[in-house]
Amino acid sequence: MACRILIALCLLCGLVPCSRCCEALDAERPVPGGPLRYNEDWSLLRNPENRQGEWWERFKYIPVDDSAETYLTLGNEVRARYEWLGDPNWGEQETDSGGYFWFRTLPTADLHVGDHLRLFGEFIVAPSAGVDPEPTGLDDDVADVLQAFAEIRCSDSTIIRGGRRVLNIGSGRLVSTRYGVNTLQAFDMAEVFLGDEKASLFVLYGRPVDAEVGSFNDDWSRARQGWTVYWTRDLVDAGLASRGTWFLDVYYMGFENTQAVYDQGVGTEQRQTVAGRLHGNRDRWRWDHELFVQFGRFADSEIRAWSLATLFGYTFEDLPLRPELSLQFNTISGDRDQNDGELNTFNPLFPKLKYFGESGVLAPYNLFDLHPGVAFQLSDDVRVSGSVQCLWRYSTDDGVYGAGGRLLRSGRDSDARYVATQYEIVLETRLTDNWRCNAFFAMLPAGQFVRETGESSTIHFVGVESILAY
Repeated sequence: MACRILIALCLLCGLVPCSRCCEALDAERPVPGGPLRYNEDWSLLRNPENRQGEWWERFKYIPVDDSAETYLTLGNEVRARYEWLGDPNWGEQETDSGGYFWFRTLPTADLHVGDHLRLFGEFIVAPSAGVDPEPTGLDDDVADVLQAFAEIRCSDSTIIRGGRRVLNIGSGRLVSTRYGVNTLQAFDMAEVFLGDEKASLFVLYGRPVDAEVGSFNDDWSRARQGWTVYWTRDLVDAGLASRGTWFLDVYYMGFENTQAVYDQGVGTEQRQTVAGRLHGNRDRWRWDHELFVQFGRFADSEIRAWSLATLFGYTFEDLPLRPELSLQFNTISGDRDQNDGELNTFNPLFPKLKYFGESGVLAPYNLFDLHPGVAFQLSDDVRVSGSVQCLWRYSTDDGVYGAGGRLLRSGRDSDARYVATQYEIVLETRLTDNWRCNAFFAMLPAGQFVRETGESSTIHFVGVESILAY
């Protein structure tokens, strides 16, 4: 009921685009677009001297009263994306190779009532064409309310939110917006945020919203729920680091799913995650390392799982094209023995579904990967990157999984570890500050595990997209 009231309020506000978030106000001019439109703060346009003459600026700061303390921000994002996937699941899947279109528009409205109350809403209109055999909620959501929440700013350091919202927690490895596919992941949730950009703590409880094909039929899940406590600290501000930017995140996530499915079986899952993350940059280096430990129960088994994710990057600022080298490792545990009374398969909860690249073939379950990459800045507005990803099974007694945790190949029929090699090239172009076009190519030759468990054709993937936002 509370969520429906918030949705109605946002609809009355005009429902069309966005503003800021739980962070402190940022004086810099935001760039329109992206999954977290509520992070944009356009209050700087209160001063006419900050306007640059863009046609869409008139929608970013619309005074509602004479004092201009109450104002409305409107906006939209339109995306068209085409994907072609050849030999899905290395030819094992019944679906033939083929292409399909995703279309998406995200009109948003953000009403600020003084300094303490805010109402934010966002529609999603996301039809598809050519999806074979039938589109799912990931492909097609004809029209629905994506976000509708109220925010009360009790002070500069205390914020309370309630309603429907998309969010990206930390690195997004466990909770992501799912921005790459056609429909985003929303949650019906309540949140309390304390802190600022140097140190913060937030506590939230929510249920994921299940996107359904059709119109105005999305609802929160009856099977799944989660809760989180997340703390972040600026280590330079704390005197624990002297140069660059260093941040330490420590958090806990609880999760329950009464309809969980693994290679081991089906049952109720009650899983706890404790994690720590160290990330930042210094000079030409950047890094992002995260360790997860999971425990709890699945059906009659104990959960004992873990994952380690690491990333190093270095940019050669003085060389032509500013090449950037990166190296990633991911270790994601899998079940060691399906009959030992333990489930060791790591659960990534709500990750981005294009986790290992734009093809989105594999999901982060029971894998170890080595992922070197290189990127070149061809101009201020054009960037090209390439990578090679080598993927092994962590445990030979567990299978490999696709989007949403769907089992692609059972681990019961092979002791081989090597799954596949993925080669990927990405071209990113920015035509204007708020219009970009991207192209993707990937191929995944089968490894020994795939060859021993069924069809083993090479997967090919091609994607192109255009995104315009204001």
